[in-house]
Amino acid sequence: MLLKNIKYVSKSKKYLIILLLFTPIFLNYFFNVFLKQEKNFSFTNTDFINLFIALIVFGFLVAVGIGIRDVFNLNNISTGVTLYLFSFFMVDNYLVFLTKSIKFLYIFYFVNLVWMTVAILSKRINKTSLILFLITFIFFRELVIDYLVNNYDLVPKTFTVPDEDKVWLPLTTRIYEVNYFNSLTNNPGHSGYGLLVSHINAVLTALFVKSKFYFFYPFIKNIFYFLTMLFIFEIKSSKSSKIILSVVLLLVTLNSHWFRYIFFNSLMMESAVSYFFGVILYGCINAKNKNQSYITALLMGTLFFSKQFIAIISLFYLFYIFITKKISLKVLLLGFSGFLSNLIIFPLNNIDITWSLYFNNSSAVDAERSMKLSNIRNLINEFLIDRPISYFLFILFLLFMFSFKENLFQFKDPLIIVLTNTLLVFFLYIFLWTSEVVYGSSYRYFMNIFHVLLPIYLISIDRFINIEKEKL
Repeated sequence: MLLKNIKYVSKSKKYLIILLLFTPIFLNYFFNVFLKQEKNFSFTNTDFINLFIALIVFGFLVAVGIGIRDVFNLNNISTGVTLYLFSFFMVDNYLVFLTKSIKFLYIFYFVNLVWMTVAILSKRINKTSLILFLITFIFFRELVIDYLVNNYDLVPKTFTVPDEDKVWLPLTTRIYEVNYFNSLTNNPGHSGYGLLVSHINAVLTALFVKSKFYFFYPFIKNIFYFLTMLFIFEIKSSKSSKIILSVVLLLVTLNSHWFRYIFFNSLMMESAVSYFFGVILYGCINAKNKNQSYITALLMGTLFFSKQFIAIISLFYLFYIFITKKISLKVLLLGFSGFLSNLIIFPLNNIDITWSLYFNNSSAVDAERSMKLSNIRNLINEFLIDRPISYFLFILFLLFMFSFKENLFQFKDPLIIVLTNTLLVFFLYIFLWTSEVVYGSSYRYFMNIFHVLLPIYLISIDRFINIEKEKL
């Protein structure tokens, strides 16, 4: 009854309702974070410096994304950025039998040279703009960022999550200082991990840091906050909903230390996985031409080399849109090409197949296996600890329910993915990880699909306010 009554409320009053719904997030930030937090607004504050460098790198990626979007007639810049960052990994992964004896930095320069050649040969790229872009890039890389990196201590001395310095720092270091093959074959205890995000980490570092040795710079992760804002403003929805969501997301990020760390400061790069998955899924659903279909399918399949649940879901989604006749067999095979090549090429080069460690450890799983339903409550309690995010998602639920039928029809595929990811996490903790469980990891697994929710949030706001817009 309440929802029916709201439908007849004026737009101005609906904006007021939206403001009231998000007021607790504003108040929580102001009273519990802003007033209590020690603030250093000096330009020498390393947090500001990292954000400044991240903004420069973001500008570079946007320019590259625009060029790739124009060359391949893609729907948005974000897909172009994703294709650029994935291209280095795809070359290394498909041709690992050749690149295994070549230094990563040489491969990095080679792929950039290929992209430069594509830009020069393309009739859709303005050559004057290309020259100005290169001059600007060289100026910031050689002078501005090099000065800041060499004169300020931007490298963190400690890590919040043990996996960062014990697993992901050594993996990324081996990729950057030697190559991808070396990291794949010198990974005791974690052999078979997907190294896509670590590879992208190395690529982003090589773009703007002139060093033969790898150091973790937080600005690499901060980039994904700006990329998330770009993604929000590229989604087909009203400007009002984009402004509302971007402001609220900023406050949620500032409110939640854990969300901010995991998503925009952690070496584990959960933000990258969520961002790439959200962008690629949005591209798959909204593909308007063959180029978009081929490229997004290829990118979706490459996510097999990212993180556990996304690896499974990406392949299942490709198969799902094939059996529902949304893509052809040719597109499906292109999407599965990375997975299939992994099964063939990796064993021939004495590399463990990606994610094979979970099958190799089946005996350990059997020894621990015993259903533990109490973990359902434990997982929910663990997630609810992060109150800003919990409230943020609660408001999404309310707005979604306001136009339930329309939202359910339009977002059937994303909602199936959200449900699948959630069920997989619960399955893992109820049936497999039942003893000596670290529940903190469950938060990261649940949030793998965070960027998938952003289009749903935007359109739910639009429908609540009754803003006319082009459908996704």
